[in-house]
Amino acid sequence: MESIFKTMKNCKIGYTIISLLLISFVFFFASYALGSSKWGFMNIEGKEVIPPQYQKIRRYSQGLAAVAINGQWGFIDHKGNFILKPKFEDASSFSENLAAVKINGKWGFVNQKGKFLIPPQFDNALPFHKGVAPVYSRTKKGWGDIDKKGVIVFPFCGAFLYPIHWNKYTIFFNHKGFWFVNKTGKNCYIPFAREINTLPPDNVPIPVLVRKEIGENAIDRWGYFQESGKWLIPPTFEEAKRFEKGYALFKKNGKMGVY
Repeated sequence: MESIFKTMKNCKIGYTIISLLLISFVFFFASYALGSSKWGFMNIEGKEVIPPQYQKIRRYSQGLAAVAINGQWGFIDHKGNFILKPKFEDASSFSENLAAVKINGKWGFVNQKGKFLIPPQFDNALPFHKGVAPVYSRTKKGWGDIDKKGVIVFPFCGAFLYPIHWNKYTIFFNHKGFWFVNKTGKNCYIPFAREINTLPPDNVPIPVLVRKEIGENAIDRWGYFQESGKWLIPPTFEEAKRFEKGYALFKKNGKMGVY
């Protein structure tokens, strides 16, 4: 679980996702490790529910938690009973009734009965969100999105890192910038984009940090990108928060303001 929080923090997508993850996790059980480095579960009152016995764990989701024991991943219920026996090389939490699992070096998706609804065929896979899941293919040299039938709905885009979803776009990014790709494969490229300050709800402009070259110097400035594929406000701010109820905080020339 510690690795989950480290990963989310390092992604620089903001702490909203971390907060939601923590809330959904504590609602069922908290996890802990003792000197043996084994993980177990306790309830919100601090009472041990499942003794420490697992090498790694994922958060509870849809009544099940992925756990690793003896190097193999399976899924347990709230009493610690294995619903899906440990046989996977890796596994994600369930999302929208499917979980990404790795077997024989490839990722696919199983339902809560352990049946593969999408056969193992990908080199990496992430949980479903709003009916689509990001998957990675080495042969296609990038990430794409599939629906719950395994059909590619967002084309594979070359050599990108972790994709995220916002509005009608899947956002891919690497060291060169961000690509906002819609379902038709059309994309809007923001060169030198470096960070997103929390994902807002759909149809709300998204704060994006861009590195700008000014003379011989490079500076980072925030702007607001909108679903039309155009800037609502070009990158000019030193800081920028997401819109809440039609307003957004920003910092310019060392002063805070409201847009």
